[in-house]
Amino acid sequence: MMALHRHGMLWNFILGFLRNLIECDRLIMKRILSFLTATMNSDNKR
Repeated sequence: MMALHRHGMLWNFILGFLRNLIECDRLIMKRILSFLTATMNSDNKR
């Protein structure tokens, strides 16, 4: 039973970690997209 419980805790930790990674990736992607659009707009203005 202890092994199963430990495995469950590990799984919860991994799922939480992945969720945090996905959230961070979303924020980073938003930042990158806004940066790309800004640079493209400045290029068009030239």
